[in-house]
Amino acid sequence: MNNSGFSWQQILTNRSTLKAFAIACLCGLMWIPIQFIEDLIWERNERMQQMQAEMSQKWGGAVRLEGPFLLVPHTDRKIPYVFAPEHMEIEGKLDTLERYRGIYRYPTYEGSLDLQGSFVVDKSKAGLNWEQSFLVFLLDADDPSQARITFETAEGPKIARANYPTHSLFNRKGLALTLPANLATAATGDDFSFSAQIATLGSLEFMFRPVAKNVEFQLSSNWQSPSFDGDRLPNQRQISKSGFEAQWHYSVLGHSFPYLADALPLVRFPSVGLRLVHDVSLYQLITRSIKYAMLIIVLTFAVFFLFEVVTGLHIHVIQYLFIGFALVLFYLLLLSSSEHLPFHWSYLIAAGSAIVMVTAYTRAILATTQHALSCGAGLSALYAIMYFILNEERYALLVGSWTLFVVLALLMYLTRKVKWLSHESGK
Repeated sequence: MNNSGFSWQQILTNRSTLKAFAIACLCGLMWIPIQFIEDLIWERNERMQQMQAEMSQKWGGAVRLEGPFLLVPHTDRKIPYVFAPEHMEIEGKLDTLERYRGIYRYPTYEGSLDLQGSFVVDKSKAGLNWEQSFLVFLLDADDPSQARITFETAEGPKIARANYPTHSLFNRKGLALTLPANLATAATGDDFSFSAQIATLGSLEFMFRPVAKNVEFQLSSNWQSPSFDGDRLPNQRQISKSGFEAQWHYSVLGHSFPYLADALPLVRFPSVGLRLVHDVSLYQLITRSIKYAMLIIVLTFAVFFLFEVVTGLHIHVIQYLFIGFALVLFYLLLLSSSEHLPFHWSYLIAAGSAIVMVTAYTRAILATTQHALSCGAGLSALYAIMYFILNEERYALLVGSWTLFVVLALLMYLTRKVKWLSHESGK
């Protein structure tokens, strides 16, 4: 056969080609311990969620409030009419505290809200029984005792009770806390002003849907990493190491009240609130990092293989295997350390340990300090790039794709003169 043509014999007798196949098999073999570590991460994450569910039962889960509604029974209908406040001002505070169960932490809070608002009541509408009207809040929580609502009345403060009538307004998940409003004597002219204090006890999430045409809501907390949620983001917010302050102010246009209660689900008021989360979940970060494990291993093996092809050095397959295990061990060190230390310190310790181990081993097997330091510098660059990708989601794809492009271009350039089909590879 022509020497310039393709020959399986040439491939099978070429040292570099055979080594490349062996390294590819090792990369596949490394997938097994990586899967074991991924299963361990999943197991630890499941254990954390079980702890959160247990703490939620003992302390209280997320709290979602909606209201207040003014319900006025009708003499000729079983379904009452519903009014919404024209204006409402809310000032709230969340005092947060992280509770621990073993190595896991769980964010809880005690909240307080002061509400001031007013209804515009039209007593000229026929058939409305103002003497039996109700002020109503809807509560979606694991336990009704997670919210305590106190109304200021002419007779003094009164606590809302779960003694609401059953009708279509409450054909939704949640509880209604009601209080007779006695509008016949409390209303001044066409306005009915109210004042209420809400004390909440919950965890993980707080959400409030103020039912008012004009809303001014100010919320402060000592929590340092809020994830604002709901239908409206804050108009203004300030986040610092001591906590945050957020303000919402908006108007709901296009709704004219009263509504019949069974039509109320068609009326949409924005919800505001936040979730108590850390910047990025620990196990989410580690799961994202291990997705790059095969990339790190392949690139590291490629560098060592490049040393062999270009310099004529020889590294045994077993030595590749040890280096691969050192790279896999990085993720186990990262997982175990980050459950006790901040993630950035855990990453530095795990990456530094892996780099020192691989660099020292490279110095021993290659017997050249220059090549060992070059390998250590390259591995350090890979871990630094991966850390940047983990923390900067906005540029993760951009940085990752260009890093692969540069590495591939470098490999192609350095091996451009290698004779892959010859019995002896060389420049």
